[in-house]
Amino acid sequence: MQKLRVSPNGRFLVYEDESPFYWFGDTAWELFHRSTRQDAELYLDKRKSQRFSLIQAVVLAEENGIRSPNAYGHLPLVDEDPAKQNEEYFRHVDWIVQQANSRGLFLGPLTMPFEVDPLSIPLDCIAKMRHELGRLKVRAALQFILTGRFMRR
Repeated sequence: MQKLRVSPNGRFLVYEDESPFYWFGDTAWELFHRSTRQDAELYLDKRKSQRFSLIQAVVLAEENGIRSPNAYGHLPLVDEDPAKQNEEYFRHVDWIVQQANSRGLFLGPLTMPFEVDPLSIPLDCIAKMRHELGRLKVRAALQFILTGRFMRR
């Protein structure tokens, strides 16, 4: 699967070979959090058959995802601490990312839900979270989507 990058003029996403990337995306905000592996496979197969190119999902789920466990009983954070990611939760995220990529689908993960104010998270915790998400990026074709209501200066 080719990687994406910004076009030379800075206005478009293109594949490595310079061909244009058509962003035909679906939003599955709770994909990482609520879906079992079987659910995720069915969903990804359906979107592949419908010729979607990208799926947008929130890594730290929107619907009380920090406090309610995923389909396998795992919370994303230990003690609700962004500096302590739960490896089991992220293993499931990894698996879904790999399944999407194996079908030729890009994932556009939003790093945190809109209910979390990024300014409330200490910088060292953000650095650790970026490291964890970077680990995912190394192993998969992802297109990160920046989120948050506020910009840290």
